[in-house]
Amino acid sequence: MLQRLRRYNKSPKICPHCGEQILTHANYCGICGSFIAPSNSERTPASSIELQPAGFWIRFLARLIDELFVTLLFGFLISIIGMNDISAFILIILNFSYFAIMTKTRGQTLGKMALGIQVVDSDGHIPQLGTVLVREIPCKILSALPLYLGYAWTGWDTNKRAWHDHLAKTFVIKKPRTPDI
Repeated sequence: MLQRLRRYNKSPKICPHCGEQILTHANYCGICGSFIAPSNSERTPASSIELQPAGFWIRFLARLIDELFVTLLFGFLISIIGMNDISAFILIILNFSYFAIMTKTRGQTLGKMALGIQVVDSDGHIPQLGTVLVREIPCKILSALPLYLGYAWTGWDTNKRAWHDHLAKTFVIKKPRTPDI
């Protein structure tokens, strides 16, 4: 990893909290999750907006919107194809696919779009496919298993990260609005 950092960045930044090397354009430390403010020499007018983490309640409401959408879609599909073991398996695959595809293509599901929040990696970009798949399938299952404690963790975490965000090294932020020109 250090070789990759050196290849893209001749003088990498150091996280003030954990001491890890960080890409110049990174907004968050990929190891400890701390926000890294860009130095004045790196700031441009477009990137001077600081990213704010999305809190528990806004994420909860976005999830409710997504679940409502998925439930309506599933109800429609069940009314057409009926319910059996194969259709139940297909619905589970569609559920994971919805969250994975939307997060990979836009960094947002419909609920997140409605509320102006977005999933990003430690560089502030939409996560790669592998990261999204890890976050959406095994990590979210781990967050849900102990009575959804991994989701509730967002309320206590300083950077508002759930367990699946920590495990996949992702962040949910309030999406910066582009200024009107």
